[in-house]
Amino acid sequence: SARSAVQLAQGYPYLVQLVGYLAWDHTEDAITQDDVAAIAEEAIETMGTQVHAPSLKGVPSAQLAYLRAMADLTEPGRNTVSSTDVAEAVGKKPNQATDTRGKLMDRGLIEAPAWGRVSFTLPYIAEHLRSQGRRTRIS
Repeated sequence: SARSAVQLAQGYPYLVQLVGYLAWDHTEDAITQDDVAAIAEEAIETMGTQVHAPSLKGVPSAQLAYLRAMADLTEPGRNTVSSTDVAEAVGKKPNQATDTRGKLMDRGLIEAPAWGRVSFTLPYIAEHLRSQGRRTRIS
């Protein structure tokens, strides 16, 4: 059960606390792997409401389009995507998307873990973005 909770929380401190709280509230005795599985969806949705939504408030539309494109390109089990692919997904050449990418890095929403690659800094934000609407082409 502890391993399942740690995997779900992905090392994010708030999510560690939330998973523990929800699992404890769900159980009648000791927390089991089934308890963690039962609260996973609620934990991810709560993370979206309490962390992702406030983090995205006030983010300009061009930056949101970039984030949504990243979310659409993110494959299960992979944390990074090609910055070139993201730029193309929003109708830009890679050098035209550099400013947008840099501003999102300054906001702490994404990082560049390797050359030509970008990733989200918050767990489950890709899922949150995909659930909130579709990206739009920016000009």
